[in-house]
Amino acid sequence: MPALAELWTEEQRAVGRNILRILDEDLAGILPDIHASDPDAVLRDHERLRAMLTGAFDAEYEALCAARAAAFVAEGTGQDGYIQQTLFLQTRMMADLVRRTSRYLGLQEAQAHVFLLAFNCDALAMTVAFQRLAEKEREAERQALLYRLSEAIGDVVAKARQGELTARVTDQFEDVVLGRIVTDLNALNQEVAAVFDDERDVVTRFGRGDVSARIRGPL
Repeated sequence: MPALAELWTEEQRAVGRNILRILDEDLAGILPDIHASDPDAVLRDHERLRAMLTGAFDAEYEALCAARAAAFVAEGTGQDGYIQQTLFLQTRMMADLVRRTSRYLGLQEAQAHVFLLAFNCDALAMTVAFQRLAEKEREAERQALLYRLSEAIGDVVAKARQGELTARVTDQFEDVVLGRIVTDLNALNQEVAAVFDDERDVVTRFGRGDVSARIRGPL
């Protein structure tokens, strides 16, 4: 995510690397608390935090965000789960950073600024990841609806070509546009069937010598 990387100066990246040196040992204890049963997730989060704190918001980081968002959705917690986990991690890391720096200079303003900048950038990146995931899900749902519609219409059209005009699309679609297509197709089939019924009636009555019958439906 180049736009996020552009928010960082080289000086801030240097501060971030210093924070990593201070907290590296603590991360080895914090992350397993979050991912107790998934050592691979511990490694992924460690790499993600290294990227965050040095402003490395590149394509690899974007892929990590996408996978992370998908994992939260698969767990059933979604973006709420991400927020809760991030607040826990941010609080623990900030507390450890204050504790480890308090014995000499205390938490400096530059360190606090970079730390919060890293987590704010991560929040923005994850928001984008969740939005993209939701868009993919919506597109998949729409494609599934279009497939259903195609199957239903294909069946009705195939029967109509065989002279069976009583078939209708019975599937219900919440999508307004797809629902209108179904309604219009069924109405068209109804009108065509009515014309053929009238023609059949006229021909039958004409054969009996009744020339008064007329086709009532539209031609």
